[in-house]
Amino acid sequence: MTTGPLQSALASLPSITRTVTTAVEKSVTPTPPLPVVDTERSTFEGPRASLVDLGVPGNVKTDTMKNTPNGVVQDAEGKANLVAQELQARAHDAALQAQIPAKGVGNPKGTYGPVTPVYTMKPGEADPTKLEKTIDQFKPSVNPRYVPRDGNTFCNVFVTDVCLATGAPTPKPPYSLRANEHVDWLGSPDAKKQGWKEVSAEEAQKQANSGKTVVAGWKNPKAGESGHVAIVRPGTYDATNGPTIANVGGDAKTGTPNNFEKGPLNKGFSPSAGVKQSDVKYFVYEAPEKKAA
Repeated sequence: MTTGPLQSALASLPSITRTVTTAVEKSVTPTPPLPVVDTERSTFEGPRASLVDLGVPGNVKTDTMKNTPNGVVQDAEGKANLVAQELQARAHDAALQAQIPAKGVGNPKGTYGPVTPVYTMKPGEADPTKLEKTIDQFKPSVNPRYVPRDGNTFCNVFVTDVCLATGAPTPKPPYSLRANEHVDWLGSPDAKKQGWKEVSAEEAQKQANSGKTVVAGWKNPKAGESGHVAIVRPGTYDATNGPTIANVGGDAKTGTPNNFEKGPLNKGFSPSAGVKQSDVKYFVYEAPEKKAA
């Protein structure tokens, strides 16, 4: 019996899936044992996919296949790509679940003082892997510390938490300034003397990707209205959507949070809230060189 294009493509899919699965598992290597992952929740954008629907292992729905040999092959490759993306998402979620809430990080509602994070960095240290762990341990999407309440949101608290954990200077005393004042301070002579430097949006992403602490800030031009600050984290830069950030914010009046670990700038600094990307400022921390004695 001659094997046709459809049979060949279907037969190859389990092999493709196994190859992708092995590659992803080797690249992620989360610390075992991992807890059960909530598959309905993901820090990755887009809908979650069922691994069964994706053909793992080899359980392919033939009714989704196109009737042309080329279409069959493309669909098989597409499913393999979806498998890889889903496994990466689940591994990322599982790794975060294994770390969060870190000791002292999930303080109860109503407390704004310092926390004791598990992951920290030395002042001026540039390490993207450490920076990712240090940011992710605060898990803003589920941490009660950052839930809007009493007419307030807590972007300044989150940014201060991250800066203290990475060894970057903060206003004195910490947590003493709201977002507008925090932006002013980052551009002040005092902050510059301590190592903060203003950079462009694209440069901010490059610096974050190198593992340095970077803050994005917007000062609200309306008197009495709140501004916003966030952490630029390792990721991608897009001219339309901006750098990649970790964000705490939301609607203070309704108590609706806009807290997430990873997303584009315009998701946190929303144009619908009157924010112009051109008005957002970026500051990177570089530890000043110590003068020789």
